[in-house]
Amino acid sequence: MLAAYRKWDLLVRRCDRAAIRAAIEEVGLVTAQHSTLFELLTLFRVMSALGVHGWNLEPLRLFRGAIETRGTSADGRQIDLWYQTTPRVLASSAYRQILARHEFRGQPDLRPDLVLRWQARTGSRRTLLIECKLSQTGGVATAARKALFDLLAYRQAFAESLGESGVPYGLGVAWGGGLRPRGDQDVMLCTPDMIDEAMLTTTR
Repeated sequence: MLAAYRKWDLLVRRCDRAAIRAAIEEVGLVTAQHSTLFELLTLFRVMSALGVHGWNLEPLRLFRGAIETRGTSADGRQIDLWYQTTPRVLASSAYRQILARHEFRGQPDLRPDLVLRWQARTGSRRTLLIECKLSQTGGVATAARKALFDLLAYRQAFAESLGESGVPYGLGVAWGGGLRPRGDQDVMLCTPDMIDEAMLTTTR
């Protein structure tokens, strides 16, 4: 019990950086799947890119079971970022509704890897769904196709919630390098080395 309390004190109450780093390196990285590590890489690269482009984000926090952060821009606009959760901004889900009508109870909803919600300079609210994929054999092309497939499904499932979310509404991040985003369509695709460019195209 005392050992558990000491861990809580270091990791939660005091947020001791050395203890957190040791926990991640000694436990988290050993037990995590490659896909989870890629999602975390994408999360931190998105946060870094937002910081470069003028968004001041708070540290990540765990709130009601969801990992999230929020922040503001220099001109006072607000932004929210969720990891591995379906936030309230996606509350209306055709996928969940259809399953419920057929008496499939307790089924998990569709869940993008990351959800970004911010206020554009025009005052409108924008939403970006981010899906991360890697392929051990097919490379960037296979991973990009998988991400695109899921993002198109999200568009149908969350059509009512997304509403006029603007273009693009989705970003597929494929493991590899050299895939540059194109922001003039519903979905952008890129590799991790191009996330900075994708964020600039989307949130400026």
